[in-house]
Amino acid sequence: MLAVLFMLMAAAPLLLAIARTISQPYFPAGDQAVIELRVRDVGLHTPLLGPYSRYYWNHPGPMIYALLALPYRLLGSQSTGLLAASGIINLASIAGIGAIAWRRGRLALVAITAIGLGVLVQNLGAAYLQNPWNPYLTLLPVALFVFLAWTTVEGDRWAAPVTVFVGSFLVESHIGYALFVAAVGAWCAALVIRGRQRAPSSDRSWKRPAIVCGAVLAICWLPVVLDQLFGTHNLGTIVEYFAKGDRTPVGFGQAARFLARELGGGPPHLGGSAPWIGGDEKVDPGSGSVITQDVRELIQPAVWFAVATLALWWTRSRADGPAQRRVQGAMRLQAAVAVALFAVYVSLARITDTVYNYLIRWTWVLAMVMWISISWALWSALLASGLPDRLREVKLFAADGRARLPLRVAGVGFVLYALAMLSWTTAHDAVPLPEGWAQPTMAALSERVATMAPPGGLVRVRGEGGFVNSVTDGVALQLERHGHAVEVDPYDAYKFGAHRTTDVGASVATVWVVYADAIDRFEARADLHEVGRWDPLSPSERDQYRRDNQVLHDEFVALQRDDLVASLATGDSLFLARDREGVDQKLLGRYEQARDRGTPVAIFLGPATGA
Repeated sequence: MLAVLFMLMAAAPLLLAIARTISQPYFPAGDQAVIELRVRDVGLHTPLLGPYSRYYWNHPGPMIYALLALPYRLLGSQSTGLLAASGIINLASIAGIGAIAWRRGRLALVAITAIGLGVLVQNLGAAYLQNPWNPYLTLLPVALFVFLAWTTVEGDRWAAPVTVFVGSFLVESHIGYALFVAAVGAWCAALVIRGRQRAPSSDRSWKRPAIVCGAVLAICWLPVVLDQLFGTHNLGTIVEYFAKGDRTPVGFGQAARFLARELGGGPPHLGGSAPWIGGDEKVDPGSGSVITQDVRELIQPAVWFAVATLALWWTRSRADGPAQRRVQGAMRLQAAVAVALFAVYVSLARITDTVYNYLIRWTWVLAMVMWISISWALWSALLASGLPDRLREVKLFAADGRARLPLRVAGVGFVLYALAMLSWTTAHDAVPLPEGWAQPTMAALSERVATMAPPGGLVRVRGEGGFVNSVTDGVALQLERHGHAVEVDPYDAYKFGAHRTTDVGASVATVWVVYADAIDRFEARADLHEVGRWDPLSPSERDQYRRDNQVLHDEFVALQRDDLVASLATGDSLFLARDREGVDQKLLGRYEQARDRGTPVAIFLGPATGA
């Protein structure tokens, strides 16, 4: 019962967030809107590919849509249902991790795991764990995959098919997990095969799980194979992209510095700054890349990991019976974590573009698993060292070697922590929503969507101006939600699905979603009718904004800074203009404050257009 309470406390913020989110209005934009469109396609135009990539190919497979579809449908096919479905997947991951912790270490490992998960969930935030975006929805399943591989090696035969399923989900949803899944999966398979060779009499016991593993693998990857043979050949495109080698990876030195930032030297009370446990993850305001850390920050976690491993080696020969099995299991968990960390290190080294925080956020999860492993290793070594025999007189340990007081103290402490966490969560009236910046815009425009287009026929959706892949995507979703068939330009087929581009030229009208300065140009067109607009600035503030824009444009041109001119036009960061001679800093500050309030968006309805 206490074990269940531990895991419920770890999941409490997410449970409360799901309950609260369902009652909130939510209008997806950008990637979340596209994901909901594709989830709605399941059963009608079932996708064969995963979420789209910014490199104009898709992540390998559609498991993410299939897993989201059932709870989404059961919750009424509403956008908040998609958030709840994402939260349910993460709750299932927490439950799976807790079940494995109980099986492998009973209450002690459950307590350690629950504390780690509770801290991670609190610092990630409910918005991350309810976000259907593939880099975020896969975070907790990363930890589940490591635990599944470990328990499979420990002899849980029927965990093997689940390991294959979760690993397939990770790789299909984001190709960045491929090396990690392959490395941990290969380690797991190698140890299972080695165990079978040492005990050939048990070969038959693995036959059925192996067959089920093959069946699970075939079913999970069938859509990918079908697309490769008869569809877009997406898998070949991915291989070709990575085989080209025309992009320079960040390299192993830089990858180590990124790991130093994310692992952060350990918990804050030990002098570290790990973001997963409350430290600061600094991001360059100009490029958006995570700022690296001195590699010396890796010394502390490396030393703790080594000490824990040496403690296991030292006590392995001294222990017998259950204590020895516990030590050997802890050593194998250490090995699994070591393989996972090496794989993530190589994966980071192969990143060929800006290292945005969402690309490496899964290192938070592996940092948590690493400290769970270290804590469990030290605890297992302690129990096997003979020290409990000396402490029975003060009743710290029961006669069977299990802890009495330490676990009770840990239990009371964690319950107090959980109560404080619940108090913090319930003190907030609303849960942050994915793409929260777009909510005022979408809320203001979505009411017009239902009646803006003529009934019947296809409606082409097009964007013009900056951020054309955000609110435009949300408008497309709202149009379909209100019964309008939507088509997009052919080059967006990889995002929205080919069925939304097959009838090019057959649309009855075009919905233009227009941003920023492009609005003035569209207002002058006689063939268009404005049906809605959202502007965070008043008319006088907008006039001042335009004047400031022109002044800054002239100053950037005078400085021959074409990059700043481009940033001004596209709405990108103007960080590089700060404290620069020749730029009116007071005017720049006023301009950035106005721009931070949001980008104006207008929707125009016009005649059908070609591609």
